[in-house]
Parts: sequence; C-alpha cells; structure tokens
Amino acid sequence: MPTTPHELGIQKEIKITSIQRSANLWEFQDACNVYVLKSGTECLLIDSGSGAIMQHLAALGIE
Repeated sequence: MPTTPHELGIQKEIKITSIQRSANLWEFQDACNVYVLKSGTECLLIDSGSGAIMQHLAALGIE
C-alpha cells in the first residue's frame, strides 16, 4: 500500500526566488544559491541545489 507522497503521486510545487544579475546571469535561491549562466539556448548551472531549478530553465529560453 502506498504511503509516501511520491508513492501516492503527490507532487509538491517548489517556489524559487530569482534575481537577474546581468543579461545572461541569474541567481536562484534554493537549498543554496544556484547560478545560471546562459549562452543562447544552453546554460551552465553552478550549484544546482535541490534540482528544482530544472523546471524553471524553459522560462529563461533554455532547452
């Protein structure tokens, strides 16, 4: 019998605060400060924190 949120299919929405530091650099506050350095449709993640940043990359134009 499922008992954990994951087993029950419950997804938790995680809210992340972001600060655009320059034209191609964003800082997201997560478990630690996560930095996204963008180049075209690609990026370099510095300290990915909990990984919640992944769901926000498309909003920055990152594929």
